Amino acid sequence: MVRNRKRSNIMERIRAMIIQEEIVNESRKINMSDLQFNALLGTILADAYIGASGATTARVQWNHSSKQHEYCLHKYETLKEFATNPPRRKPNPGYGEEWSCLSLKATHLYFLLRQLCYSDRRKRITPEYLELITHPIALAWMIMDNGSRQKGANSADLSMHAFPKEDVELFQQWLAEKWGVVGIIQTVHHSSTGKEGRVLRFNKEAFLKLSALITPYVHESMRYKTEIVTKTCPVCGTVFTMTHSDWCSPECAGVGRKQHNREYWLKNKEHFREKAREWSKAHREEINARAREAYRTLSPEKRQELNEYAARYRAENREKINAYRRERRARLKGDPDHEAKLKEERRRYYERKKADPERYQRSLAMSRERRKRPEVRAKEAAYLRKRRAALRAALAANVPNEPQKPESNQG
Repeated sequence: MVRNRKRSNIMERIRAMIIQEEIVNESRKINMSDLQFNALLGTILADAYIGASGATTARVQWNHSSKQHEYCLHKYETLKEFATNPPRRKPNPGYGEEWSCLSLKATHLYFLLRQLCYSDRRKRITPEYLELITHPIALAWMIMDNGSRQKGANSADLSMHAFPKEDVELFQQWLAEKWGVVGIIQTVHHSSTGKEGRVLRFNKEAFLKLSALITPYVHESMRYKTEIVTKTCPVCGTVFTMTHSDWCSPECAGVGRKQHNREYWLKNKEHFREKAREWSKAHREEINARAREAYRTLSPEKRQELNEYAARYRAENREKINAYRRERRARLKGDPDHEAKLKEERRRYYERKKADPERYQRSLAMSRERRKRPEVRAKEAAYLRKRRAALRAALAANVPNEPQKPESNQG
């Protein structure tokens, strides 16, 4: 109760210093606009710290790495009339880089803010301090100070390692209620120190709201932390805010995945075919058993339909089938495994023939009847003519020239 009463008194004193959007210092008359004051409140919750400078005054200071020197200059230009000196560089012991340092003049206002957001020399987040923030520029300076971005995705993290869990939960609730931005608290473990910290993570929906809110107040050197990444859908050409998906909608995702899979298969089809042949070769008996079992379960109408389809396919793709058979015979010629397989098939055929002679006779009779058909006889005759012509051509090409007989001198 005593601490809450003390904070209330500090709030009243700070409000008393705000006159028509201007903050007037008691000891030194300076005017600070609402924009400057909110920017200061935001950076105090991030990289800046308030150090005591007297009995009733304090000083605000912050450091940035040399890579963020332009951003530090932007801070200086925003709060130029309250700064002691322009940003200066100094070595960063233990890290090998230089820091850009900036310090604001000691005032009683910073002393009051220090009492409001520090407890036991540790920075804290209090409801009274959050009540002072009325402009989104405070969030912009917090993100520029402690924000980080997941590369290529519309999401971001706000580092809050300096605050305990209850303070982070308070800030999360305030951010959702006042600005409509819902963050997710996630615990982070530091492998180097072994300590545990927390970040406030913004998913795509929250990041888009946050970006629209603070982008007008973000410096150019820090735009990479808030800019929205867009992408063009490869299926329909729509430009959309980038997510982990490459397509703008589930419909385009279905089409795109089919196209991608097709292109990938065409690029690697020989590899896939070789793998399929190896698998089929290793599981031939299992495949045949499944096929026979599936065929047995079919109805007579379905069997007739499949037989008609197979006959129609063979008639329409005769050249393709013959070319494949020739290629397969050439590929498997001399293969000991294939020769053994053919030998085993012939052995099983003769065993079936001996076991069921009537079936063999029926098959032989069907073959004879088939050969009596005019179209079959014409086809066989054409095949024989083609074969004889090929043999004659081969013989003519391979017969050597006969030597001429010498002429006789006898009459």
